Amino acid sequence: MTVETTGTVNYVKVGGSSQAGDDFAFTQIQQPGQPLADFFMLWWKLTERQPAMPTDWVIRSMQVSLLREAIAGKLTVTILHEQNSPFVINVRLGT
Repeated sequence: MTVETTGTVNYVKVGGSSQAGDDFAFTQIQQPGQPLADFFMLWWKLTERQPAMPTDWVIRSMQVSLLREAIAGKLTVTILHEQNSPFVINVRLGT
C-alpha cells in the first residue's frame, strides 16, 4: 500500500561513485507538528562498476533539483512511498 508524507525538506544528501561501489541520495522531511523528521531514500544502487543509465540521471537530476528548490523556498513537498518503506516512488511540490 502506498502512502504520502508531506512536509518541508530538512536535508538532501547525494553521494557515492562507481569506484566506491554504490551511489545514493536521501532526504529528510519534517512533517508539521512532528518532533522528528522522516528519512527517505531517493535512490541507493550498488553499481558493481555499472554506472546509472542516462534516463536514471535525468530523473535523479530532476528530483534533486526539486528538493533543492524546496529547501531554498521553504516549500512543502509530498513524498509517495510504500508504507513502512523509506524508498521514494515519487516526489512533488505541494500537498
